[in-house]
Amino acid sequence: MKLVKIVTLVLFTGVFTSLNAQNGVTGGWKVHLPFQTASTLTADNRKIYVGGPSGIFTYGIDDRELELWDKSRGLASFSVNVLKYSPDLDVLMIVYQNADIDLIKNGVIYNLPDIARKQTVGEKRISHIYFNGQYAYLSGSLGIIVVDLLKREIKDSYTNIGPAATTIEVNGCTIYHDSIYAATHKGILRASIHSPNLADYNYWSVFKPSSKSRLIHTYNDKLFAEVDTVMFTFTSSGSAFLRDGTARNNYDISDNFGNLVISQSDGVTIFWKENPGVSTKIDLDNPVRSVIGTNKQLLFLSYYQNGLNYANTFTGQIESDIYPNGPVAISGADICTNGNDIYVAGGNPDSWYLAYNFNLYYKYSNGIWSSCVTKKCALDTASDIVAIASNPVTNKLYLGSFGRGLFEKDEATQEVKAYNETNSSLGRPPSDINKPLNISGLKVDPNGNLWVSNYGSASPLSVLTPDGHWKNFTFPGALGNQNSLTDIDVDNNGYKWVVAVRSVGLLVFDDNGTIDNTADDRYRVLKQGAGNGGLPSNDVVCATKDRDGEIWIGTQAGLAVIFDPANVFEGAEAAQVIIGTGSNAAYLLGNAYINCITVDGGNRKWIGTKTGVWLLSPDGNKTIANFTEDNSPLISNNVLDIAINPITGEVVMITDKGLISYFGDGTEGTEKHGDVFVFPNPVRHDFSGVISIRGLPEKANVKITDITGALVYETISNGGMATWNGRNFNGQKAATGVYLVFTSNKDGSDTMASKILFIN
Repeated sequence: MKLVKIVTLVLFTGVFTSLNAQNGVTGGWKVHLPFQTASTLTADNRKIYVGGPSGIFTYGIDDRELELWDKSRGLASFSVNVLKYSPDLDVLMIVYQNADIDLIKNGVIYNLPDIARKQTVGEKRISHIYFNGQYAYLSGSLGIIVVDLLKREIKDSYTNIGPAATTIEVNGCTIYHDSIYAATHKGILRASIHSPNLADYNYWSVFKPSSKSRLIHTYNDKLFAEVDTVMFTFTSSGSAFLRDGTARNNYDISDNFGNLVISQSDGVTIFWKENPGVSTKIDLDNPVRSVIGTNKQLLFLSYYQNGLNYANTFTGQIESDIYPNGPVAISGADICTNGNDIYVAGGNPDSWYLAYNFNLYYKYSNGIWSSCVTKKCALDTASDIVAIASNPVTNKLYLGSFGRGLFEKDEATQEVKAYNETNSSLGRPPSDINKPLNISGLKVDPNGNLWVSNYGSASPLSVLTPDGHWKNFTFPGALGNQNSLTDIDVDNNGYKWVVAVRSVGLLVFDDNGTIDNTADDRYRVLKQGAGNGGLPSNDVVCATKDRDGEIWIGTQAGLAVIFDPANVFEGAEAAQVIIGTGSNAAYLLGNAYINCITVDGGNRKWIGTKTGVWLLSPDGNKTIANFTEDNSPLISNNVLDIAINPITGEVVMITDKGLISYFGDGTEGTEKHGDVFVFPNPVRHDFSGVISIRGLPEKANVKITDITGALVYETISNGGMATWNGRNFNGQKAATGVYLVFTSNKDGSDTMASKILFIN
């Protein structure tokens, strides 16, 4: 059956070309992924298209501009296995990791989901594309699948062509003279293209026995093929070695603009269309994929995953590390903010063991990522950073390692200090002093005290005061044998709310404002059930204070709220929010696995789950948005942690497949106006998003009028940000002209006027 979804490819031009992460269009998305891990590329007359597990970016052949392509532009998915451009049909074919397919022609995306939706046993992987006229031959784990590029449908499939009609993986295929050739791990197979049924294995025979054949291609009336890691050329008169007949790692063979490019472990061999009988050898170290641009320059991806590389075929000059800015890896275990900067701990989430992950942390500042990896940022002994906190009082960054202790970094001087059992109150598990020193949660309170979860220690909670004093705390009989404390939050009363994993519950601790005096300390562990704490589950994952002081708790079996945390030691318990009435009544988010809860400037709740992310009203009774992979550019439904830039409203999310952000409409407000900023301004005719007004007081009154003073819109800000869709109360789009924005704080004591220019 033919299944085609057609989408227009959104090309951001005009006002959008100046967008950056700090001034993104409200409601827009941006991926933050390690594009240096790209693995496939192709070229047309203007661009190099580079794909891989992080998606697609393009590189302008003439202007050298980088551009990201992702689901926000209409693509079906983001993780790309292979892509290839057909110059004859002017079609770009993208095959994703899930075997979904996009065809792009004249800016229109045609989606072919047939293969992705097909129910099969085992993996569906397509790793090679060969064009022949209007047909694309896709090789992979299902054998060979033929796509009609003009009709945009699956034409045929040759699946069970292995011995005795078994399914055999095809690494690549080509058509030479009147036969189709398939490279497999059981040799190169051949069948006549005139066979009545190429899906019947009886029509296939072994052309060349081989235990390893990956590369195969037709060029200049020759068949190029890999046989047992040695490249050969075959003609009607016989065969010959390509080059010297030495066994090598052979990575890729393709032609573009009439030139043939063969990538091998020791370099690239090029056959130029002007003189195809003579080849040029360029010595390179493991160029795994290569293409020739229209300027006859070589562009390649290397074995060392350093993005796109550019080689001048005339001078030998090489330019490397061409890829969009992003963090160095997809892993992320914790996230925090410090003013306009966002920090991500690069460890493996929920890996309560020493995993030897050396991607320490990533910093997102003014729209640019910088990454810190072991031995490259004065942290030679660090690994497995699963907790991160920035202290605005001491201006220090703290990194919690699950296995190697706590690290303090002064970003101004780059000075690093390591804390362990010799110079702090931190401790190793009492059963074995040689076990790792585990830090699993960090939180800075309003006084600048750093609270530290010391997983497995006999005293599992410690504090570092701004003057450098350490103190630890014990909770006899409350936490079982594990002392498995992790995430921490601090409420308006100074109470510490600490997640206790391994089905222990939620620890509440009050030091009574006297850190050194333990005699007046109080603690309680909340658990499942009425009378025990009211939690929906003992498996607590997160606990977050909102702007009203309430504690929102996420568990593996639903959401709960403590509305009166000041009385938690007097018996106050958690309650689940009920939405709907009568027979339609239900618990908010049901029994969803809650990964994280983050509060924006408007006191709305961003809740990350294993099935997407939810934006809820301040009281939780209204769902404002629910984003999933199916209805948004979200790269994974498993949203692990969220942080919000308090100034711009950008919502940065950690997922199990990497980082992505959404430009939200809620920022932190103040009592008075700050630097009020309207974006975009001017608003051009092709803009269809929402206009954001930032830098407002909290819950500001906003009125928008035309130049005559007629009111066209009014609202209340979410924290310090208000939005307008550019339409009046009747839904009509604003006409060309100047519009006035009048804003005031809650009591009207601080006012400001701004202007917006519309150009239609």
